[in-house]
Amino acid sequence: MIMIITRPMLILQNAENEVQKLKQQLGRISELSSQLAVRFCEDEKTFRLEDLLSTFHSFCELVQQCRKVRTFAIRSV
Repeated sequence: MIMIITRPMLILQNAENEVQKLKQQLGRISELSSQLAVRFCEDEKTFRLEDLLSTFHSFCELVQQCRKVRTFAIRSV
């Protein structure tokens, strides 16, 4: 009978520990996001990390496309 009560308590304690870790990690992400806003001269209140990452992702895709076009153009000459 003790085993039945103890196991759910362990599961709950592990879940609480994981939630605390996530809160710390989210706090760190928030700190880094604020630092990025300052670095890029953006308003920290309106700065969105998702927008920045999306912009960088689009930029990297365009660079890759340009490399492919350039490689194809060089081979065609």
